[in-house]
Amino acid sequence: MTTLTIRDIAQMSGVSRGTVSKVINNYDGVSELTKRKVLEVIDKTGYQPTFSARSLATKKSSLIGLIYAGKINVEFNHPFFNEVISSFQKTLGAMGYDIIIFSNEMFDKDSVDYLARSRHYRLDGCLIIAGEEVEEAVSELDKSDIPCLGIDLELTGENSSYVMTDNFKVSQLAVEYLYLNSIRDVGYIAGKDSSDISNQRLEGFLQTMSQFGMTAQPQWIKHGNFFESSGYEAMEIILQGESLPKAIIAASDMMALGAMRAIKDYGLRIP
Repeated sequence: MTTLTIRDIAQMSGVSRGTVSKVINNYDGVSELTKRKVLEVIDKTGYQPTFSARSLATKKSSLIGLIYAGKINVEFNHPFFNEVISSFQKTLGAMGYDIIIFSNEMFDKDSVDYLARSRHYRLDGCLIIAGEEVEEAVSELDKSDIPCLGIDLELTGENSSYVMTDNFKVSQLAVEYLYLNSIRDVGYIAGKDSSDISNQRLEGFLQTMSQFGMTAQPQWIKHGNFFESSGYEAMEIILQGESLPKAIIAASDMMALGAMRAIKDYGLRIP
């Protein structure tokens, strides 16, 4: 079966390829009679415009880039990112967009070039999820003419915007809950100290502990990397100390799960 092209539709309709392109993309400047003629041919032949034809005609690719900023690639089965990506796909799909997910497996931190790759795919915009160590390439993309939306990442470009979690408040509420339940000896498992998100949550923990007259013991504060295994390792170090906290706050659900596993492996009970 021969695949029809925009040239074929133009010949069958007796019009130029430019006119067919205008009809496909619903542009002005085409008479109703001509438009009807072209649409009848498209309907009879079952012609589907190719991606390249639409892209060249509209200068829009209908593609959105999804970037997890940071060297580590997050697995799709990660519960948080799985839910975020699924929401993006559902919402953008309903708006007529597809998603390209950037992979950093073949790049080191200094060689990744998000702007060049975005231009290569003619992306209409980018969604950027904050990782632990945001590369300079994100700043370059943020300053470009490509619209960007940061997720937990404050972007400042003219064509950019961002949506933030109140990371300070997250830790504040956790400490308040423990204080109201008469728990004063509290430990904390943070992400990497190079992560803005982690630092904001740690600062919320430290300031709220101080406000309530609770002492943040340095030996009970450890760093992980937001993944479960690091929560386990950090909790192990705390458990091997001379004294133990009555409660632990973790900066991510995954690290909390790792910490819970370590506590159980050491034969302790989680109420």
